[in-house]
Amino acid sequence: MTVDLVPEGATERWTRTFDGRRFSSVQSSGRGRDRHLLVERFGGIAVAIALVVDAGRLLLVPRRWSFLGLPLPRALLPRGESFEAEEDGRFRFDVEIRAPVVGLIVAYRGELAPDPATIGAD
Repeated sequence: MTVDLVPEGATERWTRTFDGRRFSSVQSSGRGRDRHLLVERFGGIAVAIALVVDAGRLLLVPRRWSFLGLPLPRALLPRGESFEAEEDGRFRFDVEIRAPVVGLIVAYRGELAPDPATIGAD
């Protein structure tokens, strides 16, 4: 797995590549009713996420979602156990997203390390 983070103005594009398959989202600070939340957009779907520190981990807790700006029912909001943490100097993550009725949508875990080819390339 690789992850590329690219700043785009006030947002950041995250492109994750799993075994040659690319998946991209755009993250930004929430505004209005999503103030104090991280908003991650996947095409027309936006998910407002609370970042909660608990036991040395950063939990990602979905609070609400919308499609093309229209709020979607909270009862159908995808959830899961997702967190990030620093352990032994490494960035570790564990992501699980489940939706009511549908079940597991995606789950992945691992750790990230800088690409030596990009260190000092700025």
